[in-house]
Amino acid sequence: MIWAQVNLDDSLNEPAGNCGMLLNGTALPNTGTAFTLKSGTGNLTIVSAATFTASGSTIEVDCEDGDNTTLANVNLSLVTVDALN
Repeated sequence: MIWAQVNLDDSLNEPAGNCGMLLNGTALPNTGTAFTLKSGTGNLTIVSAATFTASGSTIEVDCEDGDNTTLANVNLSLVTVDALN
């Protein structure tokens, strides 16, 4: 399981945008999350139960906004989940 906490800051205005997760350059389904900042700040959490190998995988969070002035600080966590039998 991949968990991302994204803290957003834009002291200039209140833009709208979106963030999503990519695994090895491919967008993970259902991780796209829209935002509109209020008072210039916001945070969001994105979680995915994507399956990936422990080595050689690239995980990224991609955020876009309307004016390219928003700073995104991302914390990623990877959690091993064993299948229940």
